[in-house]
Amino acid sequence: MHNQRQVLVMLQVKWLMLMDTPKPLGYWLQHLHNLLETHFTLVLADLVSNRREWQLLSTLTGGPRSRTDLERALAPFWTGGGPSLRQVLANLRPAVGSKSRTARSP
Repeated sequence: MHNQRQVLVMLQVKWLMLMDTPKPLGYWLQHLHNLLETHFTLVLADLVSNRREWQLLSTLTGGPRSRTDLERALAPFWTGGGPSLRQVLANLRPAVGSKSRTARSP
């Protein structure tokens, strides 16, 4: 497993190698998107999390929301065959519960 610094260096080297060849703007935008997706996935993996959990927690930073509100807010991002909101909430519950209990203990 690579640490974040190694991954960034590898991505920068790859980027510099590709810069020598003229490419259309659309190519570079897609390439940048792929680099960001890769980096984001690696960072979340280091945090023992995934994209859907992060999106859910990010949505909840604005305050409590109903399940219906969460489904509506996350629908544009949660297309395809990923876990449902119910599954993501169930996966987060043990992690959040254990951190809460740890934080409260003296």
